[in-house]
Amino acid sequence: MEPPFPEWAALRNDKLSVLIDVGAEHNWTSQDLRTDGARAMRTFMDLDPKQVFKSLDYQLSTPLLDDLEKDLYLVARKAGDHIDSLHYQVVKGRTIVANEEAKMHMIWTSDAIQLKPVPLYLFDHQFWKQFLCPGTTDAAHWLRIANGFLRSYAFLVRHRIDLDVAHENKLIPQDIQWEAWALFIAHFRRMPDDEVAKRYRYGQMRLSRLHMLVRLRLPPSRDSIWFYEPPYWSTFAYLKSITTSLGFLLASISVALSSMQVSLNAGPRTSASTNTFSRFASMVLVVTTVAWLLIVVVPSIFLIWQLHFSVRQRHKKP
Repeated sequence: MEPPFPEWAALRNDKLSVLIDVGAEHNWTSQDLRTDGARAMRTFMDLDPKQVFKSLDYQLSTPLLDDLEKDLYLVARKAGDHIDSLHYQVVKGRTIVANEEAKMHMIWTSDAIQLKPVPLYLFDHQFWKQFLCPGTTDAAHWLRIANGFLRSYAFLVRHRIDLDVAHENKLIPQDIQWEAWALFIAHFRRMPDDEVAKRYRYGQMRLSRLHMLVRLRLPPSRDSIWFYEPPYWSTFAYLKSITTSLGFLLASISVALSSMQVSLNAGPRTSASTNTFSRFASMVLVVTTVAWLLIVVVPSIFLIWQLHFSVRQRHKKP
């Protein structure tokens, strides 16, 4: 099996064997691969495939999306090309956020889209030939993931201006020029779905809808029963996000209660209308109580949990 692009189209040809002697003197661990990707990439030829696959698992795997794959059609369009190009993301008012977490690649909110930068080794023909194309089961698995990941970039970077945006946001190295990029990525743009991982049969996805799907399906690889990825990193951010909505809700209820009071004072009082308004007023009190619980009690519980966790970590033996 051959890589999907010819050697002449590769964007990097580092001849990975150049640093074999240096790499052979170092016992690479999975931690090295995570924290020093460039050095590890240059010594891949001296590594066992299992070590390489362990690194790829950390860098490219999306277990949560894999668990949700059968239900993704409920929250996203099943079309691998449903991806706005980078410059059009900016036109839509979204900030480009580089994120090394593969599960956040092409996940968007109203004002931002998160994208994983392209790992340098995926530009290297020798890497593909040695580790992704031998035809083994493990290699085939990672080949489909790599194919899908680069196919997503074929739609993200379609024009010269898109490559400029990618350079500015550290998604693609500055030394890769448009002509070379166009020749390389063209081999992935028309790649069929059966050659990519199932996650990449979908394009960009909205984070809020993934939150709902996690709550509905409770996949085994989830980190939270409420969120696909925690949206709040401080209590203040949580309070800020809900204050406006709850303020609007309480103001609307206040208007409704005022109108009911006016109706009771202006019109004939019947037992039916009195009972109806009384029940609604009781329901309003319950809603108000719940709103205050969200504003006060939930953050307090979270703060106590954080304090408890800090105390436990302080006394935990290294």
